Amino acid sequence: MKIRKMKSGDLELVKNIAGSTGSEPDEIKKVLKNDEIFVVESDNKFVGFISLRKKGSIFEITELAVAPQFQNEGFGGELLTYARELAKLRGAKGLWVRTSNDNIPALTLYQKFGFKITDVKLGVLIKHHGREILGWGGIPVRDEIMLKLKFDNVKQ
Repeated sequence: MKIRKMKSGDLELVKNIAGSTGSEPDEIKKVLKNDEIFVVESDNKFVGFISLRKKGSIFEITELAVAPQFQNEGFGGELLTYARELAKLRGAKGLWVRTSNDNIPALTLYQKFGFKITDVKLGVLIKHHGREILGWGGIPVRDEIMLKLKFDNVKQ
């Protein structure tokens, strides 16, 4: 397994994986324009990526996506570990991420890595989509959940 900074030749692969995991095209465009993106490869296959955006003293994980055929093999955790160590090296006080209320796999992964739920924005995704839609496992997508990971007892 190898994690490296995204190259221009990775653009279509990043878009395809993001789309296959439910990311919206306008969000993908924002990520590609504004964020630092790191990709993970295994056996010379493009597996997934993580994107980071500096927000003051904290780094936001704006996207974390692993191709469906490689999910549940530890790549998401490797990307999170990489992002955590990179953010620490760059002097960040922590990481934060947002996900939807239905995204049980993401909520599980982030909490396993020490992230704590800090805020829930009720109904914001209904407003965003213009209606309630069904997400993972048929769960209605309604709310946005924010999770934070603080580094070494640093106050945020």
